[in-house]
Amino acid sequence: LVIGLGAGTISKQATELFGPIDIDGVEIDPAIVSLGQEYFDMHETNLHVYETDGRAFLAASRKPYDWVVVDAYQGSEIPMHLITEEFFAQIKQHMSPDGVLSINVAWWEPDDEELLNRLVATVKTAFPVVATITGFAGGSSAVVLAGNDDAAIDRIKTNAKVIGHPGLIEIAGELSDTEMPKIAYSIGAGETFIDDRAPVDKIIDRMYFKARKESFEREKSVLNM
Repeated sequence: LVIGLGAGTISKQATELFGPIDIDGVEIDPAIVSLGQEYFDMHETNLHVYETDGRAFLAASRKPYDWVVVDAYQGSEIPMHLITEEFFAQIKQHMSPDGVLSINVAWWEPDDEELLNRLVATVKTAFPVVATITGFAGGSSAVVLAGNDDAAIDRIKTNAKVIGHPGLIEIAGELSDTEMPKIAYSIGAGETFIDDRAPVDKIIDRMYFKARKESFEREKSVLNM
């Protein structure tokens, strides 16, 4: 299941890696689906597209999934109802016993990890094992992985070799390196996000204004030289 299908990049990569596995792709914007089909060859026969909201889809679906990908965070633009305890509880109800959740998240300030820490803490209310892959986009982006008690990040390299796809093996090799990106178990920190209180915009705006101020100061110093 892909929540935030976009133009179908993830579904295309998953099909290339694993063959014609059944994929449900949820995208709220029909125009994006049309663009994906017209310009990005989003025509995999194993992909089933649903033009609706992610939580609405979960509420109506009864299917279990081995892998759920949340790619609905457009940079630092995060729909508040897709980052809460209730949302991840919904996802957990749709997971197979050994299923894995993947979340793509980015933020403005590399040294400000409040958003990531609170996201991890929120995910841990539904999933006992959470890991993060960090080191993308200059340190201000991460992939969050979550699963049940038997999930183990040290299996990634072994499983990549079993699948045998060169690209996946290369990525797995990077994860075992001492250089970025790095993967580690995460415990999270701070208050979790819930439907009644998810101040994501407040956190993002704080980082954005700080980043813009720093950019302005750099430009100002150059212009004054």
